[in-house]
Amino acid sequence: MLNGFISGPRVALATGVAMLATIGVLYYCSAAHSDPGVFVDPTRDLQRALQSGYIVIMATIIATIFSANIFRAFGMLEASIGRAQEAEAAKAQFLAAMSHELRTPLNGVLGLTEVMQKTSLDDEQTKLMTDIEGSGRSLLSILNDIMDMLNIDADKVEIKSETFALHGLLSHVASAWRLPAEEKGLKLNFAVDEGTPQNLIGDEFRIRQIVTKIVSNAVKYTKTGAIAISASIIVSDDDNTKLQIAVKDTGSGIPDGAAERIFNPFEQAEQGFSRSQDGVGLGLALCQRLAGLMNGAVHYDSELGKGTTFYLTLPIDVAAPAAESAEAGDKTTTVTLAGRRVLIVEDNIVNRMVAEKLLSSLGVITQSAEHGGVCLEIIKQQTFDAILMDKHMPVMDGVEATAKIRAMAGPVGATPIVACTADAMGGEREALLGAGFDEFIPKPISADNLRDALEIVLRGKPSESQAAA
Repeated sequence: MLNGFISGPRVALATGVAMLATIGVLYYCSAAHSDPGVFVDPTRDLQRALQSGYIVIMATIIATIFSANIFRAFGMLEASIGRAQEAEAAKAQFLAAMSHELRTPLNGVLGLTEVMQKTSLDDEQTKLMTDIEGSGRSLLSILNDIMDMLNIDADKVEIKSETFALHGLLSHVASAWRLPAEEKGLKLNFAVDEGTPQNLIGDEFRIRQIVTKIVSNAVKYTKTGAIAISASIIVSDDDNTKLQIAVKDTGSGIPDGAAERIFNPFEQAEQGFSRSQDGVGLGLALCQRLAGLMNGAVHYDSELGKGTTFYLTLPIDVAAPAAESAEAGDKTTTVTLAGRRVLIVEDNIVNRMVAEKLLSSLGVITQSAEHGGVCLEIIKQQTFDAILMDKHMPVMDGVEATAKIRAMAGPVGATPIVACTADAMGGEREALLGAGFDEFIPKPISADNLRDALEIVLRGKPSESQAAA
């Protein structure tokens, strides 16, 4: 019967029938081959056989019913799990699609805002453009947070191990938030403890992302006083080295009742329609998850009415001096972009104009194509230092166009190609680099990330005018 519970109602029924048949055979053998010299009560044997059969029948019925119910429950559970997984996949696909569709027009808004800010504007126009940029950046930050959470849930966030300068990282964060802090009358400073190695090994981007979000919250929730960023190295009893970055503010503090929820997604310390600050409540939840991916943690100390100190603690390695020198030497190599020729392949008219304007501000000479097919025709007749290629386009998309370019013979097939896409799911960069692209820029683009990408792909390569000479 136990076999029936495990294997299902059919097996339980078959086992019961087999056991009844066995009892019948044993009874028949006992009655037909009894020793004539020994008195045997046939009634007693029959009663035993009937009792055994009754027990087997009842056990079979019970096993069949219970097994059927259990397997039905398991089937319903599997169906529920399948529906939940399908719903989760649909949600992730929907959010990824929405992110792509929002990034495309946002690229035009932020790109043209950057272009306008470089023109002659009066004070009122300058303020309006700054407000537009700030609103666009806020929307972009929300999109990035949502995509990061999706990527973490999908196990698509890759933690890198690279040499970075701790002082430079903190200086970058402090510089970015000093002006917003000063506009509220706050002082913002940072310091690195004496004896702390300047060059460490870890994921600089993710560490900076966490510290930036914590500092952002400090500026948001602090009305008077100061914000202090500090960093130190902690050596534990087992000689493990940890980096601790602290962000201390003189804000309102965190209520005791909020301690359990502030690290939950879409939760904030203040709840309800009367809360004083905007936001979707992903910042600290994202910080905690990113820190966890680096085997670290985020925690805090707070006193209501006096302020809060958030701590980011991570295991860290110290970079060897030789590695520091090599890294520094590589980053000091400069590339002149003025006079370089770049082909822009983009189907969206506004985004094509944004790329043209931003590249022109860098001194780059541009030409445009509306899809991959036109791009192939142009490069057969002209040479370019690099190609800025959108991914999604009609007629021929960027991936197909890149594959066809790489199949061409001669220098044309080796032209550096920079992917430019609004797709932001984890693994996108690696997939595009594997498809033949040399570098990747997520939308919205800016003059800075265009410059960085072109400097990477053009480092050590002469311009087309130099090559022709």
